[in-house]
Amino acid sequence: MKLVFSFVTLMQTQLKKQFAPIANDEKRIDVSIENGQAVIKMATWTDGLGWNTQKTIALEAELVEDLHRALASARVRLRSAEIGEAVDGSARILGFPSSS
Repeated sequence: MKLVFSFVTLMQTQLKKQFAPIANDEKRIDVSIENGQAVIKMATWTDGLGWNTQKTIALEAELVEDLHRALASARVRLRSAEIGEAVDGSARILGFPSSS
């Protein structure tokens, strides 16, 4: 029984880890872990053919962290632009009301 358990464990370490795709009607982004790297694939939908991978990028762990920070910053700027706010990197400090 121990041999079977070890075999199953060995097989599980070789599997590709796939995450749920991010998709709309025309584009899809797949993220997986392969050979110690995060693999990001962008695919487009073509009637009669289905999903076709257009671009693939493989990133080491440290680059995934940098990409996450860059995407988070881009998301904040895009959302701010959507609601009409100018994002210039400056902040306004609000004073506390005085207690008289």
